[in-house]
Amino acid sequence: MTIDKQKLQKLLWSEVASWKADCGEWRQNTEALQEFLGEKTVEEVALELLAENEALRKDKDRLDAIEAEFWDIRHSSQPNGDAGDSSVGIEIVGRWLSEPRERVIGENYSENLRAAIDQAMKAPGYPPARPEYPEFDDIPDFTPGNGNTARRRATSMGIDYDAAMGQGEQS
Repeated sequence: MTIDKQKLQKLLWSEVASWKADCGEWRQNTEALQEFLGEKTVEEVALELLAENEALRKDKDRLDAIEAEFWDIRHSSQPNGDAGDSSVGIEIVGRWLSEPRERVIGENYSENLRAAIDQAMKAPGYPPARPEYPEFDDIPDFTPGNGNTARRRATSMGIDYDAAMGQGEQS
């Protein structure tokens, strides 16, 4: 929205003050406000300002997340063949004490920084699941100390581990 917010604020306060004082300038201030707004109503402008405030709040939340989590933002550029153009990728990288120490927790290859940050804000801390790849969300936990990882991996893939390993065929 392109509206002079300072002038709008001044006109609104003039109208409110004259209306509260019940003075004769109220109509004059209302007409000045209507002239300034043109085709728009005060309600339309208010709704546009609320939408703009919401967008700014979301951007503040994104910046707060980057600051609080100490995320790195990495940009990469890959040429698009012979077109003379390139594609820009954005990765949001988190840091952990355990291996791997750097993990991509948000990414976007359409030059949309906000989308990459939003994705990082939705990713759990460890392991980072990428929201745009839901097929990986159901993979079981294979971290050390959780039993026979080969058996669990085979079971998660629908393979009978005992049959595959020849269990029961020994004489």
